[in-house]
Amino acid sequence: MSVSEHSVWAGFMFQSVESAVKDYDIQAFDIGGQFNMGAMGVRAAYTVTQSIGADGLYGYGGIADADIDGSQAYIEGTFKMGAMTYGLSYGLGAQDESGAVAEVENTLAMLFAHKKISDNLHLMFELQSYSSESTSGATTTTGQEYTAVSTGMQVDF
Repeated sequence: MSVSEHSVWAGFMFQSVESAVKDYDIQAFDIGGQFNMGAMGVRAAYTVTQSIGADGLYGYGGIADADIDGSQAYIEGTFKMGAMTYGLSYGLGAQDESGAVAEVENTLAMLFAHKKISDNLHLMFELQSYSSESTSGATTTTGQEYTAVSTGMQVDF
């Protein structure tokens, strides 16, 4: 890795969906960047969506997600030491209330360590804290909350 590396990206997605229940369009716009200086890195991204929702395509709202506007934001800091990458990340996903689907805010914080075995194989250890809160009218409900330890491997090809 050179002393400093930087990248910026933007993306757009559009898909027209025809279903037996309802025809609608899925749209999303994403912008982000990565800044690396020596062993340290920062990555951030922001996405706005239509017909996807905070839980992803066909989240808990099912076909009702077809009318949902949402947004997602993510920030990550990393430190590389040899084949190891240590990091901390925080993400937020939100969707607007629409009809039968509640307003939702999901958060995920993660502490992680990844070891590069080869260009195509990484071992991973992650500690995650997730929460979800929904609001419908004047009622706010805390949905799922969990803390998890996750281990595994990632194969890139």
